[in-house]
Amino acid sequence: MTPPISLACLLAGYQGSKNCKDIISSLADDILLLILSLLDLKEAARTSALSRRWRYLWSYLPGYYDFDVSATCWWKFRKIWDEQYLLNVRKFADYVNQVVSSSRAPRVHTFRVRIPLDSSYRADIHRWVNFAMGKSVKELELNLSFYYGVCCGGPLLLDSFSCYAQYPTGHTLVSLSLASLCINDSFVHSLLLNFPNLERLSMRDLHCQGGNVKVVGGLLKLRYLEMSFKTDLVTLEISARNLISIVFVGHDEDVKFSNVPLLQEASFEGTYPLRVIHNPRNISGFSSQLTKLNLNLPSMHKIIGNPIKLPHFGNLKLLELLFFDGLDKNLLIFTNFIDACPMLQKFKLRVTPCLSLSSCITDLQCYCICTMYV
Repeated sequence: MTPPISLACLLAGYQGSKNCKDIISSLADDILLLILSLLDLKEAARTSALSRRWRYLWSYLPGYYDFDVSATCWWKFRKIWDEQYLLNVRKFADYVNQVVSSSRAPRVHTFRVRIPLDSSYRADIHRWVNFAMGKSVKELELNLSFYYGVCCGGPLLLDSFSCYAQYPTGHTLVSLSLASLCINDSFVHSLLLNFPNLERLSMRDLHCQGGNVKVVGGLLKLRYLEMSFKTDLVTLEISARNLISIVFVGHDEDVKFSNVPLLQEASFEGTYPLRVIHNPRNISGFSSQLTKLNLNLPSMHKIIGNPIKLPHFGNLKLLELLFFDGLDKNLLIFTNFIDACPMLQKFKLRVTPCLSLSSCITDLQCYCICTMYV
């Protein structure tokens, strides 16, 4: 039986004899790049130490540049605010800079960075954006969220993307995801104007300077929209005729929908769902065309305390409600939701346990107490 050959042996051209011949290195560049594409970026970069032939080969990889700090060993044992933690974050950013400066790829499909960085890393972050935009990137994600950790500085103010309008990326970018950044109120308008092929836009936990955001355009190809703002948002206007799905996390903002004829799926979180329940005018313009609706409700008390005035959901097939409360309330209140949905096929009711239940349910953050097929 032939013994298994390790990857290291293969790279050395090992054929089971002492007279080793480097067979793989003699293959065409396209084939070698195909082999390297099966590895993650860090492993691919390590092949540069094999020989002169391999030294720069990895830098021509056109695929996925994925930098996720949670995948590192030190991240699992981190101590926030610890000096070593801050040093490791700096090293991780330097690693991204090194890869970016070494890359010789003519284009990049996906560029993703997930690490908690504050405004002190402004130069680094803009260097990464410049790199991605210059490589005709299709999917760009900058997630500086506190979900991945905590930084001591304020959020980074991201410059307008209008300077990239003449880049090839102006026509290639189809997906953009931003998290834990600061933007001004003209950022979104400029973004949609200069990137007409954008189909997916996710903006989470953002700080907004100016307070008025418009997602408006008669020629927009935007199909998926996710928006949540930590501070300062006052008004949000949405008019996108190709929009199919929206996720909005809000509170007291004035949200106006117009010209969304294809909108089929909606998810509302924060305290904004209460406005949907008690004031049907907020979504009455498109409620009859929705097929899926998700409402994350803060408390049963706030639902019961005011009269429920739901709009008509004539085509709704799936309704999912999540609320943060105990189980001591009369769940018959939710019959109002079912009555408003004559075509409903599936109804889900999920509960996040209150403190009194935490001792009984220790491993579940959320559990379903009701799934009903109508």
